[in-house]
Amino acid sequence: MEGNSTMTELKYNTREYSTPQGKPKVYFTAHTDDYCLFFEEVCKDILERQDCAIFYLDAKSNYKDVEDYELQLSEMQLFVVPITSKLLTTPNRALDVDIQFALSNHIPILPLMQEEKLELLFNEKFGNLQFLNKNSNDTTAITFSKKLTEYLNSVIIGDELAEKIRSSFDAYIFLSYRKKDRRYAHELMKLIHSNPFCRDIAIWYDEFLTPGENFNGSIRAALEKSDIFVLTVTPGILEKPDGNPNFVMGVEYPEALKYSKAILPVEMCPSNRDELMKNYSNIPEIISAKDGDKLASRLLELTKNYTSSENDSDPEHNYYIGLAYLSGIDVEINHELAVELITSAAMCDYYPAIDK
Repeated sequence: MEGNSTMTELKYNTREYSTPQGKPKVYFTAHTDDYCLFFEEVCKDILERQDCAIFYLDAKSNYKDVEDYELQLSEMQLFVVPITSKLLTTPNRALDVDIQFALSNHIPILPLMQEEKLELLFNEKFGNLQFLNKNSNDTTAITFSKKLTEYLNSVIIGDELAEKIRSSFDAYIFLSYRKKDRRYAHELMKLIHSNPFCRDIAIWYDEFLTPGENFNGSIRAALEKSDIFVLTVTPGILEKPDGNPNFVMGVEYPEALKYSKAILPVEMCPSNRDELMKNYSNIPEIISAKDGDKLASRLLELTKNYTSSENDSDPEHNYYIGLAYLSGIDVEINHELAVELITSAAMCDYYPAIDK
């Protein structure tokens, strides 16, 4: 990431060291002493069953910016935590911060029991949450492997379903921003989707680009696929680390011009307009995020050829868009909208929505 010391950078595990971009997000958290005991085994069990990205904050690290840390946690589809006596009886970030955040934000939690005779204490801390026990000796019970597979399938959106969800969007926006401005990017996504006519528009943004990385195939493909290039305007996009243009200035914006994309600059905080004009050639009128009416008008103008209200009454379509907002697939997570859309599909007797 681009050198902002206040940002909390989570590490991740994926299959065969693949990129986490576009994969379902799982968060592993544990008592500090339990990381070395259970992390590798838990990752192996999950990655064998789901092609996801398992994020974690190193046991020896701590978050420096609460807002940034919680922003990243809010994007997770599932929290996984090994249950031990240390976790339940001593102060620790996993139980006191992470699990409380998941509970308050209605994010599913998968407790994995690691020791015997902790059930009562577990219930005191976690209420009526169900746990899985890999070490159970009950030969009459459903196996841990089957329970874990079924649970993950019920919570995580798999590749096939994710593809159906992505094909349901009317259009794509490429969101360009400095990584140090992650919170502004999320605010801008919410602003865009606060307009009902933008509900079915997906937003592609790259969370994992590192300094010096080339404009690779996945970014180029995303830009080519996108219909609109939205520029998150902050003082950060004018910075020149080591005297060189930052990635937005030097690569993404010029590529948007090259592909003749419709460009929408949105100022999220006051920036030097003269410097923007100087460093971003042919930049269109910059719209302030505070001017909601003008932003909505410009978005409507840019999206009118892509959006359609015909799908609004289609229960299957609404179900897929609802799942997108439920799991954060190419949109920000919005549980309220997700429930509204999935419920509307269920009320039309669409069975998958009823089941969900």
